Amino acid sequence: MPYVKAVVLEGLRKHPPSHYVLPHKAVEDMDVGGYLVPKGATVNFMVAEMGRDGEEWDRPMEFVLERFMPGGDGVGVDMTGTKGIRMMPFGVGRRICAGHHHAAPRVLRGQHGEGV
Repeated sequence: MPYVKAVVLEGLRKHPPSHYVLPHKAVEDMDVGGYLVPKGATVNFMVAEMGRDGEEWDRPMEFVLERFMPGGDGVGVDMTGTKGIRMMPFGVGRRICAGHHHAAPRVLRGQHGEGV
């Protein structure tokens, strides 16, 4: 089952169900990657681009199952955004997809019932 789990996770990394999450409004001026985001600006997170970030993923444009196999750099990646954000195919925080906690464990469950 680790192979099936790796296929699903790599698929979610490269092709998340939604390319954007709900927009947010900046509550104060902030610097994001050297860019000023002024208070009141609307911020959209491009979820699909996170999976293509060469600073986060080795060979981001390739479908590489090994990254989610034991020993790969994607093993244990947090998809909920509580431990850092490398990929968030279901959104994060209070706006995370309500079905995430029901669907993901069933899809990613191994033979022995381990979850994500």
